[in-house]
Amino acid sequence: MKRLYLVEFTETVEDDGVLRPVLPWDGMSVNVHCVYPRAEKGTYTESHVIALVAADEKTHEQIAAMRGVTILPDDASAKLKDIPQEKRAEVEQKAVDLKADTKDITQESSVKEVVDLMGKRLKPTFDLARLSVAQLDAVKR
Repeated sequence: MKRLYLVEFTETVEDDGVLRPVLPWDGMSVNVHCVYPRAEKGTYTESHVIALVAADEKTHEQIAAMRGVTILPDDASAKLKDIPQEKRAEVEQKAVDLKADTKDITQESSVKEVVDLMGKRLKPTFDLARLSVAQLDAVKR
């Protein structure tokens, strides 16, 4: 099962000379395609990542329970008006938190349009359609 997340991180570690965020799925049996934010002079300019995670349901529950994790709607083609109000408000608030330019977003806009705007704050070339993960045998249950 695959799920899309927006995750806020507060801690980083150096791994083989590369600075990387500490993320909720670290050490778990998951397959992740993650968009890391831009970095300048060894520090990240944003404190969020967008990730597509393939894992079993129990692992997704563990990830979702962690601090700073927002589960984004599964259907990227869905219009905002078709997303439950609570989830829509959560996503819209995250877009504000990331200072995404949402002036052209309406209730007829798709989830992909909003996520792309948030992603572009993290990495100018972000495109949700390019996020992909291969399903791991260990999580195909």
